[in-house]
Amino acid sequence: MTLGRSGRGPVGRDDRRRPAVADPWAGAVEIEELPAQRMPPGRRGGPGLGGALAIGATVLLLAAGLGVLGGRPQPTSPTAAAGPSESAASTAARYTGEPLVTPTRPCGSLPSGPPGVLLEVGERSTLGALEPLDGQPAGAASLGSEGIPTPEPPARVDIRSDVVAEVWTAGRACAVGWTIEIVGPAFLDVLQLMGNPRREPSLASQNRFRLVLASYAGQSVDLRATLVFPDFTVRATWPIRVLSFVPPTGLFSAGLEPIRTVGGCDVELTLGNGWVAPREPCTGDVAADLGEPFLVAPGQRLKFRFDHEDWQIDDAGVNCGHLSGRQFVTEPDCGLGSPERAQFSFTFAAPPGPGVHTLAILTCGTQLLADASNRLCGTWYASVKVRG
Repeated sequence: MTLGRSGRGPVGRDDRRRPAVADPWAGAVEIEELPAQRMPPGRRGGPGLGGALAIGATVLLLAAGLGVLGGRPQPTSPTAAAGPSESAASTAARYTGEPLVTPTRPCGSLPSGPPGVLLEVGERSTLGALEPLDGQPAGAASLGSEGIPTPEPPARVDIRSDVVAEVWTAGRACAVGWTIEIVGPAFLDVLQLMGNPRREPSLASQNRFRLVLASYAGQSVDLRATLVFPDFTVRATWPIRVLSFVPPTGLFSAGLEPIRTVGGCDVELTLGNGWVAPREPCTGDVAADLGEPFLVAPGQRLKFRFDHEDWQIDDAGVNCGHLSGRQFVTEPDCGLGSPERAQFSFTFAAPPGPGVHTLAILTCGTQLLADASNRLCGTWYASVKVRG
């Protein structure tokens, strides 16, 4: 089972090489929590201001809310357009419809300058390297809007695959538009996007951004949050490393002797943050050959557990049958009894009659941690030969 990132089609554009004065809301965007969307690192361009505002006017008529970016649920909208802030916008009619996004926590006082932006992982907070984007002269990307050097990037932050990471604003200051991205050596993935051309708090406001990063397991990348406030725009960056998650292996034994088991095509890992690991390509019920049958005595007690000691058994069941190719065919009359379950294992008796049998062992295991509850469910297969 591999925890990794699948490729996505290109979307949007990468502004890493642009001058810092560029406004990040110049093109059409989506206002949903996105599966990672891949962009080539050098891509530029996008619709102009007129096109973006036209798109925005159309989509806002269709928008009905958003409930997946954190905060209180609101009616959802598939898309909204974003464009640069214009002084003329102040004379236009203000937005009076349902907000697309409401804040996770009540908005704090509107800051007079860029607030700190924090990466929260468990009980650990890391201040991001802050880069004010509004009002900077060309070529001053390393300076704040008043010529004050911005902080150096923090030390790399390790993030477990099974926990939720969140981006917070200091003082609960509410951004009215945002882009949350993962930046790799040769890619840029957009995780969340909210456009608000007129910077209207009544359209969208948020101060906490929930992130599930398990698809980047084993990678060192940059997490980047561009936050638009009513009077300024800032970008916070953190170098991060998403730690790999190693799921347990099913162990089957007769006394002290191990019996070869093969995971079924239905084995599924769900992490504590809700992320479900993609399954390996698999045909039929069994992922691989079972090998030679293991010799057991009639009615001998057999035991199943996981190789990680902190994974407890939640459910247990066993079926007896045979394989037809990679398909399991049940034989209901082979005489298996009911499993006897303990906290971290379960046992059952081998068939009483002689012959070769395929055993389908159905179970779910759970790892209970202080900050996550991970779950592995599926079927494990083994071949046994009962002595005559």
